[in-house]
Amino acid sequence: MSIKENLSLVKDNILELERLNNRSPHSVELLAVSKRKPLEDLQNAYDCGQRIFGENRVSEAEIKVPGLPSDALFHMIGHLQSNKVKKACSLFNTIQSVDSIKILQKIDRECKLLGKVMNIYLDINISGEDSKTGFSLDSDFPAIIDIVSCSENINLIGLMGMGSNVNNDVEIKNSFLRLVNLRDELEKISKGKLKLSMGMSGDYHLAIEMGSDMVRVGSKIFGLRDK
Repeated sequence: MSIKENLSLVKDNILELERLNNRSPHSVELLAVSKRKPLEDLQNAYDCGQRIFGENRVSEAEIKVPGLPSDALFHMIGHLQSNKVKKACSLFNTIQSVDSIKILQKIDRECKLLGKVMNIYLDINISGEDSKTGFSLDSDFPAIIDIVSCSENINLIGLMGMGSNVNNDVEIKNSFLRLVNLRDELEKISKGKLKLSMGMSGDYHLAIEMGSDMVRVGSKIFGLRDK
């Protein structure tokens, strides 16, 4: 199937999942994960109406961001190394993979120099798996929220998480529930509502059931990636 057909199928599926879970139509945003895919594929998706793309590497974004029209929005969703923060701040509209106070503070400094406000998500390791990055569920979130609240260059808009890497729907939903519960707690001390970015190609149906506001779908749109 073509990217156009895949994209239409995913969007129709999201609409159906919204209906089945008593969600408002179009309340769940679709982020097209375009890592390791050529600019031509992104342009194809853009021509079909897709506007939000997710990249894992700054080096790829350097090619793709200037290659699409300015209304295409790019989210950094991969682990962000400290030495890549400056470039990431100049390229991306949103950084979803903020996984440490060090990275948070560096984004703040770089965006201040750029005169830019960066939308961010806190990356939370909701599965507890050692192979995944992110803040642990017992991190000092009041201190993190305090840093954000004192910054004029950071806009905390949500939390990002990856479901447990298991073939068990109940366990995956429980991992998403941890992010939902954390979001509810943090909203008590943050300035406003927080979105949830959770769910990927294999489990976004479960994430929408649990309340996700954005799903990150790659292979179901662009096909399998080359290793």
